[in-house]
Amino acid sequence: MTLNFDDLLKQIGGFGRAQLLIFLVPALIAILSGFHTLAPIYLLYTPEYRCRPQSGIGSNRSTLNESVAQNLESIGKCSYGNETGPACHEWIYDQTEFASTFVTEFNLVCKNALVGTWIKTCTFAGFMVGVFVTGFLSDLLGRRRCLIACLCLYGSAALGSAFCQSPVAMALTRFFIGFGAMGAFTVSFVIGTEIVGPEARFHTGMAIEYFWTLGSCAVAGLAYLIHDWRHLQLVLSAPVLLVLVASLPPAVVPESPRWLLHKGRVNEARDVIRRMARLNRATVDIGRELDSVLEGDGPDNGGGGGRSTEKVTPSLTEASTDCAAVRVDDGSGQRSEPRWRHRFRAAAVAARQLICQAPRLLAEYCIICFNWFSIALVYYGLIMGSGTLPGSIFLTSLLTAMVEFPAYILGHATVNRLGRKVVCVAFNSLSAVSLFGLLLVVLLAPDLSWLIITLSMLGKLFNTTAFGVIYLWTAELYPTSIRNIGVSTSSMCARIGTLFAPALADIQNFVPGKAGTVLAYSIFVSISVAAVLLAMFVPETGNRKLPDSLEQMISIRCRSICKEKPSNTVFRKIC
Repeated sequence: MTLNFDDLLKQIGGFGRAQLLIFLVPALIAILSGFHTLAPIYLLYTPEYRCRPQSGIGSNRSTLNESVAQNLESIGKCSYGNETGPACHEWIYDQTEFASTFVTEFNLVCKNALVGTWIKTCTFAGFMVGVFVTGFLSDLLGRRRCLIACLCLYGSAALGSAFCQSPVAMALTRFFIGFGAMGAFTVSFVIGTEIVGPEARFHTGMAIEYFWTLGSCAVAGLAYLIHDWRHLQLVLSAPVLLVLVASLPPAVVPESPRWLLHKGRVNEARDVIRRMARLNRATVDIGRELDSVLEGDGPDNGGGGGRSTEKVTPSLTEASTDCAAVRVDDGSGQRSEPRWRHRFRAAAVAARQLICQAPRLLAEYCIICFNWFSIALVYYGLIMGSGTLPGSIFLTSLLTAMVEFPAYILGHATVNRLGRKVVCVAFNSLSAVSLFGLLLVVLLAPDLSWLIITLSMLGKLFNTTAFGVIYLWTAELYPTSIRNIGVSTSSMCARIGTLFAPALADIQNFVPGKAGTVLAYSIFVSISVAAVLLAMFVPETGNRKLPDSLEQMISIRCRSICKEKPSNTVFRKIC
């Protein structure tokens, strides 16, 4: 009798002391990622400001508070004489909430206001590149090596950011902070899910999101206590270096045994599993059980350490004469290829078959990618815009972070009962309704600060629930053979959406006055509504058998498609 790797994890303990100790590092990295995702809200905060008087009354004042007391209302923000005089080059700032921010130190206001927005965008550009690069490197070099490299980059960039002497240096360090933070978060998430049994995998995935939210809340408290941006950045960077040092011993963060088996490094995988079993006090013959696993097809389905000589033949081509078959064979007598090229060719064949035989599936894939784009855009747009809401920046940003706790609880409680599609579409719709109400209040009753904050928090809550569920929905849409590719490319669309979030949060730098705020919320509402309407055409995946191959996925979908009596020639061939 052969076992798969999940069976072996159950025997040594699906979530015992060994997994708990290893899981502490992904949990800490999630907290740190929350730190540095929200940090630009405070580091690049723009307080109220006016031109510094050229001479006379108040010219020796350094803060806006004192100047207002000197009755200097006639001084404008960007020029003297209520915006009609000559442009000014020095400013005085309100220091009620921060003694110093990067914006006030380098005077990133008026014509230089866009520089702060671009610096924030660099963080999200780092997110996007980090997800792509680390996803590739973690499969090629291993989870542990990639995690340590990301933490080194993350820690050094975070520490260096506190000593930046120019906006260009700040932009570069923010990019590498985003790269390292998202790379470390992604790799640690994979480690946290690969070392636990299947019954605990969903819960550990959700738990990491709770820790991320905890970090988002904690940074608001730190910013409230530390009013200088350089000191705040130093405090935020110190834990990254501590986690890096703690992660260096292999006993704390071992290599993923799944990856080791996949690469054929059986002895190393045996050592890791034996240590986990010893910590979990499991009495299992690791050698015999691992040999049983290796008799199967691979670490995920039962098997062999990544040295399979099985022929890979895309049989879907038999269903359509429009797509040519491609055979990749590592057996004797055939040309052998490197594994990466083997996988690339297999993915290319799968994509070609998908396009040729099932255009509806391709349309569903594009719809899911658009949903990722829209949900991420609204999510990060509301986070980055929390500093512009009425009231204290510390309170509004803290509330924006705290609503994620009930959001994840809602998703956790409803996703298995109502289904992935129903929950994602319903909560995305509620988010759109809340933001539309917020748009009306901004237009008709802008003085109702409590209502503006309430509707903004509701929009964030519902959007976060949809964001949490779309991960699971997307993973279940794709067959096992291309699931990682599908989820990765969908997540890449989300990172593209985040690039626009800082610009919408700082929309008044582009479109001054109420018109800018109305435009930003109009974009949030319209893109959410479009995502909801398009998502209606994507099937439900809850409580259904997951396909293992592209053939199974098309077969499952065709059962419903054929009932519609399709006129499309390709669909008639498949049916």
